[in-house]
Amino acid sequence: MAGGYRELDHPADIALEVWGDDLLDLLRSATCALLSVWLKPDGLEGISRSSPRVEGRESIEVVDEFDLLIQWLNRVLLAPQLKLRLPHHVLDLDVRGGVEGDFLQAEISYEALTLAKGSSEALWAREIKSVTYGGGLNRDPSGRYRALLILDI
Repeated sequence: MAGGYRELDHPADIALEVWGDDLLDLLRSATCALLSVWLKPDGLEGISRSSPRVEGRESIEVVDEFDLLIQWLNRVLLAPQLKLRLPHHVLDLDVRGGVEGDFLQAEISYEALTLAKGSSEALWAREIKSVTYGGGLNRDPSGRYRALLILDI
């Protein structure tokens, strides 16, 4: 089985359930889920055809794996404003630490699309202010990850 996502009913915001075989697969599924509700239906496809692809790397210090997921998705939300890049595919993940209360050190490698200055406004289907902690991160008996995310609109 591979990762995936589904949108859930929520009274005020957007709720997403995401899942993956491992933490890397979960990050990939969550990134795809975020982009699917944030961008217009042809948004990613349109910029994929006309934008150069670049690779990036983010270093994140987090409390736990769920914190990593939330912080990563919020960086995806901010990236177009700060760097004129849209991370759209997680390539690799390296997590270290987390022993006896230490923070986890995560390195995320990703592929991003470069956005033309002033063009990004036409891409968004809706404004998403942030990704917040929904129902937590769980692992089933087989080790697969599942998380509930709330997108603040």
